[in-house]
Amino acid sequence: MSIERIEYQGAFREFASNSSLTGFSHLKSNHWAERYIWYFIHLLSLSITIYLIIFGWNNFMTNPTVITVESIGSRHVDIKLPSISICNIHKISKKKAERYAQYLSSKSGVPIDEVLKNISLLGYLYEYNLPSKLDGIVEFQTFLEKYDSSKSGYFNTSERLYQLQPACEEVVKDCEWQGLNRSCSDIFITDFTTEGLCCVFNYVSSKNNERLSPIVVQNNYKPIPFRANDVMKFTIMSNESDIFFTSLSTAAPVKILVSHPKNFPDVPSGETSERIIDKSKEISLRISPIVTKTTPEVRKYSIDKRNCWFSDEVETMLGSYSFSNCIMECKIRSIVALCQCIPYNYVNVFEGGRSRYFQCTLADLTCLNSFSNKWRTIYPVNYQGFGLEREKQDSIRCVECIPSCSDTQYHVMYEGADIIINGTKTNFSIVRILQEKSIGVYNKQDAFYYWYDMLSMFGGLCSITMGISFISIFEIIYYFIWVAIKKKIENTKNQ
Repeated sequence: MSIERIEYQGAFREFASNSSLTGFSHLKSNHWAERYIWYFIHLLSLSITIYLIIFGWNNFMTNPTVITVESIGSRHVDIKLPSISICNIHKISKKKAERYAQYLSSKSGVPIDEVLKNISLLGYLYEYNLPSKLDGIVEFQTFLEKYDSSKSGYFNTSERLYQLQPACEEVVKDCEWQGLNRSCSDIFITDFTTEGLCCVFNYVSSKNNERLSPIVVQNNYKPIPFRANDVMKFTIMSNESDIFFTSLSTAAPVKILVSHPKNFPDVPSGETSERIIDKSKEISLRISPIVTKTTPEVRKYSIDKRNCWFSDEVETMLGSYSFSNCIMECKIRSIVALCQCIPYNYVNVFEGGRSRYFQCTLADLTCLNSFSNKWRTIYPVNYQGFGLEREKQDSIRCVECIPSCSDTQYHVMYEGADIIINGTKTNFSIVRILQEKSIGVYNKQDAFYYWYDMLSMFGGLCSITMGISFISIFEIIYYFIWVAIKKKIENTKNQ
């Protein structure tokens, strides 16, 4: 037997005799049966301890985060007001269409009535629907390319639709903000949404700081935050005599989209609320924020564990990351890949408005229509079952899009009453947008355990199953290292 083995056996006997660990003194018993029983007990305790630690660690790594629900209360100061988009349902103004028809007629010699009839075809580019008669769509697009081409030599769809739609100044009037009369042009600008060109408030994309309303510019180019008693009031005008093309069979003049101020306003992506505003109504839209905040501790975990992106970790073509913006980018890339063109309302998404693809025109309408249902449906990425094979083909599958770690959604409550003056309905509606209540919902996503929680949990397991503590660890280090070294030094001197 080697000297080292004798030294360590002696250190172990000394450790077993003097250790504070429960049951270790029995390991040096002179009776072999007692020794083996206690060896078995300690090995069983060690196995149970290792199993429980591995089980707890794997369970933690499977679900490393937890969400708790609190009330927002005074935290409204940290919450941004939503983006408000007022979108015309009547997409083309009759008087503007007549002026455009006169312009094209003067250049081409084609009768005004015939040109005016064909101008209505441009309205189908909003919803990607097809007219009842397909004859003449490509021919009219060729006509537009010849007599209404831009400086670049092709028909500019977005510019022409912008010129044909009712202007924001004609639709939104008598604006008030925080109890003061303000020019509507200070609050709203004309910007793109999935509904086309809308009158937009508080949409701030990190990719485009040029299209901002003065009220947002005054706030240092940042979304305007919630403040106590913030109320926006405006009047929506309805001019039925100026209707030339409408996307819905309704007399309602506009729809209002409520979305996060940094998300592209889009209802199918799931984070935008939509309300149709009928004429001759006084309406209150009460907004309540639903906030999810994730602590910095969660950043330490991999993406597949926390299953979310922070907004500054990834960028989309629409700006900072959000689930809605990611779905929009996925949709736009699908449109470009399948139809080889860019819809007019997504042109500004590309850097500088430039791309190797042209804007979609009437010539692309058939392609856009054939895939329109696909782009309105999102296939559930994590679905592992059967029975959705057809839906998988008729939807977009955006595997790269996972939830945002921190996000704000807005619950919208609608209240309305008729406006009747002298027994008749009016041609306008009054809309108020305000907070629903002073307390909203606050979801806090945090790490299930911090390092000290893990230390406490594993320390508790070791204490329960084996009676081990920090003192016990230092005892082991002392006896098996220091005592062994000391004995070896003594043996060397004796030799």
